[in-house]
Amino acid sequence: MNYSDQIALADSLADVDAGSSPPRYADEEAQISGDVARWWERDTADFAKYPVDPGWIDLDIVRGWIDTCISDHGPSCWALEGIDGAPLWLIDVDLLCLVPASSHLTYVALSYVWGDVPTSETTMANLADMQEPGALSEAKNNISIPKTISHAIGFVQALGERYLWVDKFCICQDDEESKSAQINIMGDIYNRALFTLIAASGWDANHGLRGVKGVTDPRNLSPNTGEDYVKSLQPQSSIWYSRGWTFQELYMSTRKLMFHYQTVIWECGQHVWHEVHGCQGFAKAELPLSLRITPSRQLQDLINTNLLADGQIGAFYDFVNAYNLRDLRFPADASRAFAGIMSILSKTVLMGGLFWGIPVDFFHAALLWIPREPLKRRQPENPGPTWPDPPSWSWLGWQGRIWSHNWYSVRYTGSQNTWQTLLAHLEPECEWRYMNHDNMRLEPLGPQVGGNLYSPCLRARARVGSLRFVEDSTTFSSYVEARQLHILTKDGTYERCGILLGDDLWSLVGDTDIECVVISRCTGGFLPSLEPQYPFSGVQDYYNFLWVNRDGDAMYRRGIGRVVRRLWDKHIGDTFQDIQLC
Repeated sequence: MNYSDQIALADSLADVDAGSSPPRYADEEAQISGDVARWWERDTADFAKYPVDPGWIDLDIVRGWIDTCISDHGPSCWALEGIDGAPLWLIDVDLLCLVPASSHLTYVALSYVWGDVPTSETTMANLADMQEPGALSEAKNNISIPKTISHAIGFVQALGERYLWVDKFCICQDDEESKSAQINIMGDIYNRALFTLIAASGWDANHGLRGVKGVTDPRNLSPNTGEDYVKSLQPQSSIWYSRGWTFQELYMSTRKLMFHYQTVIWECGQHVWHEVHGCQGFAKAELPLSLRITPSRQLQDLINTNLLADGQIGAFYDFVNAYNLRDLRFPADASRAFAGIMSILSKTVLMGGLFWGIPVDFFHAALLWIPREPLKRRQPENPGPTWPDPPSWSWLGWQGRIWSHNWYSVRYTGSQNTWQTLLAHLEPECEWRYMNHDNMRLEPLGPQVGGNLYSPCLRARARVGSLRFVEDSTTFSSYVEARQLHILTKDGTYERCGILLGDDLWSLVGDTDIECVVISRCTGGFLPSLEPQYPFSGVQDYYNFLWVNRDGDAMYRRGIGRVVRRLWDKHIGDTFQDIQLC
């Protein structure tokens, strides 16, 4: 599909100014600039401001946005091609009960923050009762429905729509098989909705909506419409925007209607509308980032990028970074909250699938991510066979900003640095397998969605050896913390041989031997700031390795590094071991 605001991520991978780092986009989500205020003060003179009722939303305006998008915008606002996942159940907002979903039913999807609010939910025991008309009527039944959900039901009915999808009621919460299947296609569910209703205000599901006459309390807009306008166009400051589960709901939704700071905003593939616009929409491509609900590097941009081509793989980790900075109430949900996007990527651009968040198509290279800041380990509260620990080797096992630094080698070109991908020269040095618990066999990696279906432990036969960190040899590049490594030579001396990268380097005290597992080889150069400190420079053949710790038979990732291949082969050689990386 062609999107008016599509950005070619590949263009930014070359000709980076000297002293800068490879491109990063994750910070755009959290960036609040002065663009919003300037837009109101200067650029709103270009249209006649629609009179906004301080108490109630004009639903005719909202209907106009929906109708205009459907009738005029075309493919840029359609669901993605090849997306066929569908909900099992919908709420009939007229009959106030669950009804089986079908392909001919148009529905609205709700995106909100759960919080700690006690609420009823659909279970196997009450599923039949939930299908009785009036089952979701609090006045008739002993049922607890948070305000945000009950208000969403009333709002959808007031718009003249019939069906609403809400995860708490439209997914059977104690049917693990259907629940897992629905979570894995949640991206499809949001993508195929008529629009996603985003309740961005508040901190939990009892905050509710505002300003829907006959459904909610009135809102209370200030006399200074410009002030409310500015605040409403900063959704990045909301609790909703910080949550991990809402990430895929934001990126997968083609059309979005957001309740934020007492106003409503519409965003689709072509336009952004605010209540003061009436139906005088602005083309989204013309708006600065801070005036959009969704940052410019949308999922559609990623899908339209050839990730398997040279120089494009960093775009995947740029997108991952935007997710990995978000919060999860239960950290072990990291895989499930990203499952919908993994499913979409597996159907569109990463046809080999993703295994615990790592693309199988370039698995060996994708293992070479490094921290950009100190990371926090994600651990489940109650680990068990149905929900194992997220693995240390995947970015899903950690919260924080990461970097795909090892995708690149850098070359001086006059006054600039040019970043070049290393993927074309990267070759695997081991074959990874995993334990399939259905048949208890070791199998090659393949498509996998979610984290609770497969063992997080990888098996391989790989080169294993020790390199030494010497305390007085610490170096820092302008891009990432790095430390020199030495190799024990045949004559009993130590020779500089490579670098170690990671956020755990502070823990190395004194002369320390580190255990390394070779996973791939490549051709390239060290960073220019490091090359003068080594007895070699320019293009070299390297091994890429994982720095690991052992716990019994299991190894756990601590960082990555690169060692000159000829030095490893000469002084360590082919020291293969059967390993288990968890």
